[in-house]
Amino acid sequence: MKEHDILKDAIWVAGAVIFAAAAFYLVMMLAGCATVQPQARTTAKAGMATCGTAVGHYLDTTHNGGAQPLPPRAFGAHRLTWKGTPWLLVNRGNEIMLWDVSNPKQPVLKSSSSFRVGNQGDSDFDLMTFSVCDDCRWGVAWYKLATVVFDLGTGTQPVWADKRVVYGAVNGLGGMTYRHAGAQWLLTNSGVGDSCVATATLYRLAGLSDLTQTQCVTAGARPLTARWGLYDRGVLWVIDSSTRLYNFRATSTGLTYIRQLGYAAADGNSGVGLDVVPGMAAAASSLGAAIWDTADPEMPVQTAVMAGNAYRATLAPPLLVTASFLPGDQHREQVWDISDPALPVERTANIWPDVHPFTMYQSSTLVDDVLFSWRWSIAESFDLGNCAPEDPPYSEWILLDGFETGSTSGWSLVVE
Repeated sequence: MKEHDILKDAIWVAGAVIFAAAAFYLVMMLAGCATVQPQARTTAKAGMATCGTAVGHYLDTTHNGGAQPLPPRAFGAHRLTWKGTPWLLVNRGNEIMLWDVSNPKQPVLKSSSSFRVGNQGDSDFDLMTFSVCDDCRWGVAWYKLATVVFDLGTGTQPVWADKRVVYGAVNGLGGMTYRHAGAQWLLTNSGVGDSCVATATLYRLAGLSDLTQTQCVTAGARPLTARWGLYDRGVLWVIDSSTRLYNFRATSTGLTYIRQLGYAAADGNSGVGLDVVPGMAAAASSLGAAIWDTADPEMPVQTAVMAGNAYRATLAPPLLVTASFLPGDQHREQVWDISDPALPVERTANIWPDVHPFTMYQSSTLVDDVLFSWRWSIAESFDLGNCAPEDPPYSEWILLDGFETGSTSGWSLVVE
């Protein structure tokens, strides 16, 4: 057989295959199947088991491993959006560091608080937790010996403008702030003003000393000891002292209890197992990690549960990072692709195997696709850009031209 005959036959076969594929998709579309459903992905892609690249090293006090209150440590952080710019507030043990993360791969340490709350006995690190809501002027920090209400000002950047230290107001060691109905609110068990007995108090917060008690808050018939929480589109996600996770509806006058959702860890100054972003929430506890679809914020739908110890959770869809610090998996940080929230795909079982002395895993924070890992004497970040899926899901295939008009002569199918 001549070479040009072989080439002609190969071209004919290829053309037949392409024509058959095109005919199949045309039949599917004529039958009303405009979206082709993908098969479930059950394993990570080859080569993705160790996704993530080290970006920066921001704190290293491993040379001083002793428990002393002076060396700065990295216990955990909370995200803050201030006039459209992302920030991180980082618990350094007894004060809070303020980082500009508008470029998360090159974070800038702007300042540190100077609350100067004394330590309890021979305790070294006494800042238990803190809460600042997006574009909220006032934040609250809970210490072992005091509660601090602080003022971040009204400028283009947050600053440590002023503070009020209330000694003795420590019952519960936590709570949360949020903004709703044009006002800022504080939910806490700490007696920073007129307080309720044996349950959490809701205050309208309008200044360092301007706290108006509006409600004694219970979780149904159960007294509430609020440890921490987040606000999303009129709904509060609140963790209590027993790690129960509750939903409350925010109103112009107070809170209405909705339900208990499950559990989420809240372990003193080392962080929490809860993160909420518009459309999605994740919680982690000794029972595992759970994901919710929050398209309707008052009716979250649980889409997946990953079994195993997972005491931390941080979200930046399509990425979720969970972590544990129990013996045997003390420094395990798992990266998940949650492009399909019903089918999380583990991308790596541990983003940062421990190689440093005096490191004790505390928590993790995602800013876009950059992961900040807080490990007491070490703070480091990782670019997780290659942990997300490389290919768009089939739902992103594009039908163009005459499809909207029904003119089949103009149909074309674009597949990436």
